[in-house]
Amino acid sequence: MQNRKLLFGILAAVVVVAAAGLLWWQNKNAVKAYEFAGSIEQIQGTEIKLNGLFVVDNRPDLASEKNRTTVQVSLSDQTKIIREAVYLPKPEDLGEDKSFKVDDLRKEQEQVTFTQLQTDWETNQMSLRVKSDKNIYGKSKFKVSEISYKVAVQPLDQQ
Repeated sequence: MQNRKLLFGILAAVVVVAAAGLLWWQNKNAVKAYEFAGSIEQIQGTEIKLNGLFVVDNRPDLASEKNRTTVQVSLSDQTKIIREAVYLPKPEDLGEDKSFKVDDLRKEQEQVTFTQLQTDWETNQMSLRVKSDKNIYGKSKFKVSEISYKVAVQPLDQQ
Protein backbone atom coordinates (compact mmCIF):
# COMPACT_ATOMS: atom_id res chain seq x y z
CA MET A 1 0.00 0.00 0.00
CA GLN A 2 2.82 2.35 0.96
CA ASN A 3 4.62 1.58 -2.32
CA ARG A 4 1.48 2.36 -4.33
CA LYS A 5 1.15 5.79 -2.73
CA LEU A 6 4.81 6.52 -3.39
CA LEU A 7 4.54 5.33 -6.98
CA PHE A 8 1.36 7.37 -7.51
CA GLY A 9 3.05 10.47 -6.03
CA ILE A 10 6.08 10.09 -8.28
CA LEU A 11 3.87 9.51 -11.32
CA ALA A 12 1.78 12.62 -10.51
CA ALA A 13 4.94 14.72 -10.13
CA VAL A 14 6.28 13.51 -13.48
CA VAL A 15 2.99 14.36 -15.21
CA VAL A 16 2.95 17.87 -13.69
CA VAL A 17 6.58 18.52 -14.68
CA ALA A 18 5.96 17.18 -18.22
CA ALA A 19 2.84 19.35 -18.63
CA ALA A 20 4.69 22.44 -17.38
CA GLY A 21 7.58 21.68 -19.75
CA LEU A 22 5.20 21.28 -22.68
CA LEU A 23 3.45 24.58 -21.93
CA TRP A 24 6.81 26.37 -21.60
CA TRP A 25 8.04 24.90 -24.89
CA GLN A 26 4.84 25.87 -26.75
CA ASN A 27 4.97 29.42 -25.39
CA LYS A 28 8.68 29.73 -26.23
CA ASN A 29 8.06 28.70 -29.84
CA ALA A 30 4.82 30.64 -30.29
CA VAL A 31 4.77 33.37 -32.93
CA LYS A 32 4.70 36.80 -31.31
CA ALA A 33 3.78 40.08 -32.94
CA TYR A 34 3.31 43.45 -31.29
CA GLU A 35 2.81 45.41 -34.52
CA PHE A 36 0.51 45.30 -37.52
CA ALA A 37 0.94 47.24 -40.77
CA GLY A 38 -1.90 47.76 -43.20
CA SER A 39 -4.09 50.04 -45.24
CA ILE A 40 -7.24 51.59 -43.82
CA GLU A 41 -10.48 50.07 -45.08
CA GLN A 42 -12.86 51.83 -42.72
CA ILE A 43 -12.97 54.15 -39.71
CA GLN A 44 -16.01 53.95 -37.47
CA GLY A 45 -16.08 55.63 -34.09
CA THR A 46 -12.78 54.89 -32.39
CA GLU A 47 -12.22 51.68 -34.35
CA ILE A 48 -10.20 51.26 -37.53
CA LYS A 49 -10.48 48.34 -39.93
CA LEU A 50 -7.10 47.54 -41.50
CA ASN A 51 -6.01 45.08 -44.17
CA GLY A 52 -2.38 44.06 -43.92
CA LEU A 53 0.19 41.90 -42.17
CA PHE A 54 1.40 41.18 -38.65
CA VAL A 55 4.98 42.39 -38.20
CA VAL A 56 6.92 39.45 -36.77
CA ASP A 57 10.60 39.85 -35.93
CA ASN A 58 12.86 37.13 -37.32
CA ARG A 59 10.04 35.60 -39.41
CA PRO A 60 10.21 37.16 -42.90
CA ASP A 61 8.31 34.14 -44.24
CA LEU A 62 5.16 35.53 -42.58
CA ALA A 63 5.39 38.79 -44.58
CA SER A 64 3.83 37.30 -47.73
CA GLU A 65 0.57 38.14 -49.47
CA LYS A 66 -0.93 34.80 -48.46
CA ASN A 67 -0.78 35.96 -44.83
CA ARG A 68 -2.62 39.23 -45.50
CA THR A 69 -5.59 39.61 -43.17
CA THR A 70 -8.16 42.11 -41.96
CA VAL A 71 -8.19 43.28 -38.35
CA GLN A 72 -10.22 45.70 -36.25
CA VAL A 73 -8.15 47.94 -33.95
CA SER A 74 -9.53 49.94 -31.05
CA LEU A 75 -8.13 53.21 -29.76
CA SER A 76 -8.31 54.60 -26.26
CA ASP A 77 -7.61 58.04 -24.79
CA GLN A 78 -4.07 56.80 -24.16
CA THR A 79 -3.35 55.84 -27.79
CA LYS A 80 -0.49 57.90 -29.20
CA ILE A 81 -0.92 58.92 -32.87
CA ILE A 82 2.22 59.98 -34.75
CA ARG A 83 1.99 61.64 -38.16
CA GLU A 84 5.04 62.00 -40.39
CA ALA A 85 4.77 64.58 -43.15
CA VAL A 86 7.07 63.88 -46.10
CA TYR A 87 7.61 66.96 -48.28
CA LEU A 88 7.80 66.08 -51.97
CA PRO A 89 10.20 68.11 -54.12
CA LYS A 90 9.09 70.82 -56.51
CA PRO A 91 9.46 69.88 -60.20
CA GLU A 92 12.10 72.56 -60.69
CA ASP A 93 14.17 71.03 -57.87
CA LEU A 94 14.40 67.65 -59.60
CA GLY A 95 17.35 66.62 -61.74
CA GLU A 96 17.21 65.71 -65.42
CA ASP A 97 15.94 62.21 -64.70
CA LYS A 98 13.10 63.63 -62.53
CA SER A 99 13.94 61.20 -59.70
CA PHE A 100 14.58 61.76 -56.01
CA LYS A 101 15.54 59.74 -52.95
CA VAL A 102 12.88 59.54 -50.26
CA ASP A 103 15.59 59.45 -47.58
CA ASP A 104 16.75 62.92 -48.73
CA LEU A 105 13.34 64.56 -48.40
CA ARG A 106 12.36 66.87 -45.57
CA LYS A 107 10.26 65.08 -42.94
CA GLU A 108 8.43 66.29 -39.86
CA GLN A 109 6.92 64.14 -37.14
CA GLU A 110 4.25 65.30 -34.74
CA GLN A 111 1.75 63.80 -32.37
CA VAL A 112 -1.77 64.40 -33.69
CA THR A 113 -5.38 63.79 -32.71
CA PHE A 114 -7.67 61.06 -33.98
CA THR A 115 -9.59 63.80 -35.82
CA GLN A 116 -6.42 64.71 -37.75
CA LEU A 117 -5.90 61.06 -38.69
CA GLN A 118 -9.48 60.90 -40.00
CA THR A 119 -8.99 64.11 -42.01
CA ASP A 120 -5.76 62.78 -43.53
CA TRP A 121 -7.49 59.50 -44.44
CA GLU A 122 -10.30 61.37 -46.21
CA THR A 123 -7.79 63.09 -48.50
CA ASN A 124 -5.06 60.43 -48.82
CA GLN A 125 -4.79 56.71 -49.33
CA MET A 126 -2.96 55.73 -46.16
CA SER A 127 -1.30 52.84 -44.46
CA LEU A 128 -0.88 52.62 -40.72
CA ARG A 129 1.55 50.86 -38.47
CA VAL A 130 -0.07 50.05 -35.14
CA LYS A 131 1.56 48.82 -31.94
CA SER A 132 0.16 46.97 -28.97
CA ASP A 133 1.60 46.19 -25.57
CA LYS A 134 0.37 42.59 -25.87
CA ASN A 135 0.98 39.80 -28.36
CA ILE A 136 -1.58 40.37 -31.14
CA TYR A 137 -0.50 37.67 -33.58
CA GLY A 138 -3.47 35.93 -35.14
CA LYS A 139 -6.02 38.13 -33.39
CA SER A 140 -8.73 39.82 -35.44
CA LYS A 141 -9.50 42.53 -32.88
CA PHE A 142 -7.18 44.26 -30.42
CA LYS A 143 -6.38 47.55 -28.65
CA VAL A 144 -3.45 49.65 -29.79
CA SER A 145 -1.10 51.83 -27.79
CA GLU A 146 0.43 53.65 -30.77
CA ILE A 147 -0.40 54.46 -34.39
CA SER A 148 2.05 55.90 -36.89
CA TYR A 149 1.48 56.94 -40.49
CA LYS A 150 2.98 59.05 -43.28
CA VAL A 151 1.42 61.64 -45.54
CA ALA A 152 2.96 63.14 -48.65
CA VAL A 153 2.88 66.92 -48.79
CA GLN A 154 2.69 68.18 -52.37
CA PRO A 155 4.83 71.18 -53.41
CA LEU A 156 1.72 73.41 -53.75
CA ASP A 157 0.72 72.58 -50.16
CA GLN A 158 4.13 73.49 -48.75
CA GLN A 159 4.72 76.72 -46.90
